[in-house]
Amino acid sequence: MTSELATFPQLRNTPELTERDREADKAVALGLRDAKAGNTHRSYASAWHRFQELAEAGGRRVLPSTP
Repeated sequence: MTSELATFPQLRNTPELTERDREADKAVALGLRDAKAGNTHRSYASAWHRFQELAEAGGRRVLPSTP
């Protein structure tokens, strides 16, 4: 995860953001990253990858997901 506006990537190029906004976003992103152990992040990534494979193999959308 990158630290710059990682929590709200759609805001990256918003000119209205102040430096304080950017610093706050960086702090939140780092906090979220550090809230879980590395193995947890790898496990989540593996599960997400498997979900994507299963959805695509079944002709389903990943997001928004279909039943």
